[in-house]
Amino acid sequence: LDAEDSLALKTRAEKPAPPGARTAIVRFPHVSNATDFRLFTWADWIAAPSTSEYDFIILPGSKNTIADLNWLRGVGLADWILARHASGARVIGICGGFQMLGRQIDDPSGIESDLQSAPGLGLIPLTTTLTRKKQTRAVRATTAGGVTFSGYEIHVGVTTADPAVSAAPFATLEDGTTDGFCRNRVMGTYLHGALESAEVSAEVFGIDIPSAEDKAANYQQLALWFERHGRHLDQLGFD
Repeated sequence: LDAEDSLALKTRAEKPAPPGARTAIVRFPHVSNATDFRLFTWADWIAAPSTSEYDFIILPGSKNTIADLNWLRGVGLADWILARHASGARVIGICGGFQMLGRQIDDPSGIESDLQSAPGLGLIPLTTTLTRKKQTRAVRATTAGGVTFSGYEIHVGVTTADPAVSAAPFATLEDGTTDGFCRNRVMGTYLHGALESAEVSAEVFGIDIPSAEDKAANYQQLALWFERHGRHLDQLGFD
C-alpha cells in the first residue's frame, strides 16, 4: 500500500540521475500526493535552495497552496526556481504546484487562509481563484505525444488562462476537454497519477523509465490474503 503522503518520504536520491534528468522535487510543509513521483528514485527532495545543478524542478501538490507558496518565498526557493528556469531548467507543477506557477492565486472566501490573494511565480499566464467546491474525479487522458493514461483530480480552485497567450495543453481528456499548460520549458497539470505512468514520464523527461509495481496487483494480493486469513483475525484480538 502507498505510504500516507509524506510520512515515509525518501528525501535522498537512491541512485544517480539519468543523463539530462537531474531532478529536484520541492518538499512543501503541506505536501500531498507524494506518490506521484515514485518512479523518480534519482530525485532529490529539497526544502531550501541547492547549489546542485538540476534539469527538472517539480512543485508537487499541496494541502495548503497559499501557505506553501508563501513558505517558498520565505526560504528563498521562489527566487531560486526562477533563476534556475532562466538558466535552462524545466519546471513542472502538479495540482497546487501548477497553481503556484501562475501569476496569482486568489482566495476571496478564505478557503485556505485569511490572505485573500498571493502572487504566484509568474512562469505561466494563469490565475487561480479558490472556491468552496472541490473537484474530485478519475479521468482518462492522452498526452500530446499520444500516451493514454489514468489520473485523477482532487483540488479546489478554478484556473483561467490569459486568452492573449497561446500554449499547448498537457493532455486531452476523454470528454474532449483539455488539462494543463506547456510552454517555454514550463509544464503544469491538475492530473495526479500522470507521472506514475512510465510512458508519460518518459515523454516528459525524454528518457526511458522502467515501470513500477502494479498497484492493482498489490491490492488484489491484499484482498486475497484477507479472504483466506480474515476469519482468524478475531483470534488475534481484532474485532
